[in-house]
Amino acid sequence: MNEKILVFSGSRADYGLLKEIITILKKKSNLFFVCGPQHFSKTFNYTYKEIINDKLKIDFKINSIVKKTDTKEIIDIVSSSLLETNKYLKKIKPKIAIVLGDRYETFAFALCCYLNNIKIAHIHGGEITEGSFDEGLRHSITKMSDLHFVSHPEHKKIIKQLGENKKEIFNYGAPGAENAFKMLNKLNKNKIKSSSQKIIVTYHPETKNSKNDILIIKNIFKQIKKFKNYSFYFTSSNSDTGGSTINSMINNFCKVNKKNAKNLGSLGHKNFLINLSQAKLLIGNSSSSIIEGSTLSIPAINIGIRQKGRVKSNNILNSNYDFKSLVKAFKKGIKLDDRKIKKIFLKKNTSLNISNEIIKFVKDKKRYNEIKKFYKFKK
Repeated sequence: MNEKILVFSGSRADYGLLKEIITILKKKSNLFFVCGPQHFSKTFNYTYKEIINDKLKIDFKINSIVKKTDTKEIIDIVSSSLLETNKYLKKIKPKIAIVLGDRYETFAFALCCYLNNIKIAHIHGGEITEGSFDEGLRHSITKMSDLHFVSHPEHKKIIKQLGENKKEIFNYGAPGAENAFKMLNKLNKNKIKSSSQKIIVTYHPETKNSKNDILIIKNIFKQIKKFKNYSFYFTSSNSDTGGSTINSMINNFCKVNKKNAKNLGSLGHKNFLINLSQAKLLIGNSSSSIIEGSTLSIPAINIGIRQKGRVKSNNILNSNYDFKSLVKAFKKGIKLDDRKIKKIFLKKNTSLNISNEIIKFVKDKKRYNEIKKFYKFKK
C-alpha cells in the first residue's frame, strides 16, 4: 500500500519543524510536498533555498508572492492560494494532508483540503495566543482536521473542548523541541560553546493590539543602548500585518548601531537553532522562545500579549509594554539558572511517532472512512 500523502509548508516558521516528518514519510508513502508563497519571497530571503539544500523535492509551489504585509495583500494571498491549491488537489487527490500551526497560509490550504473532502492531520493545535489572529485560525484548522498532534496535555484538553474525538488526539511532543534537542547534542559533541554576551531578538506583530508594536520595538532599541556590553542579534519579523514596518525599523537601527546590534534577517530553522543555542537570552514574543527556548535551556523575555494564554515553561519572564518592566525582566533573565529550566515540550521520537500514526490512520479503512462528528466535552 503506497498511499498519496501531502505535506504543506507555508513559510520558514513550519518547514524546519516538518523536515524530519517529510523525510520519514518519503520512505513510507507516495509523498507530495507543497510550499506556500513566503518561501519564494525576496522579502523573506528566499527560504525555499533551504529546502533545495536539504535535497527535498518541491512538487508544487503556490505563486502568490509576498511583498508587503498589509491586510489587503494577506487577503489577496489567501484568495489566490485557494484557487491555485484547488486545481492541484483535484489533480493529485491525496488521501491525507499534513499541516502545522496557525498561519493564514496554512489556514487557506487546510480550508481548500476540507472543501475537497480530503482528510487533514494537524500539528500544534489546541494552543492559545490571545494577542494574535493566529488564535482563531488555529482553532478553525482544528475543527477541519481529523487527526490532532499536540505538544502538551493542556492542549489536548482544549481540543476535546472544541468537540474533537479524544481517540484521534495524540501528544507526541513538539517537533521543534525534538529538533532543538538534537541540535544541542550535535553542538555539544562538536564543542561549540554558547556566548555569555549574545542576545537573540525575535519580535512579531501583535495583530490584535498592533498599536503597541512600535512602542515595544523602540523600548528594545532603548534597552540595547542601555546594555552596551551585550551583543543583540535580530531575526526578521514574520509576514503578519505590520511585519514589514518592524523589519524596516530593525534594519535602520542596526545600520546606525553596528557595535552591539546586528540584523540576521531570515535565518532558516537550522541556523536559527544554532544561533539560539549559543545565546544567553532571547527577547521578543515568538513561540520559539517557549518551545525551542525551554528545550535549549535559554531564558527568554516574553513581551506583550501575543503569546498570552500559551502554556510556558519556567524559562519565560513576562514583560509588559513599559520600558522599566523590560529592563527588570532583562536583569532577571541574565541571572536565571538555566540548569533548572524544564523541557516540558520534549519527548522521544516525536516526528517518527507522528509519521507512524498518520500511516496507521490512512491504512485503517474503518477509522479513515468514519464520518467526523462533534463530541460533547466532559471534564
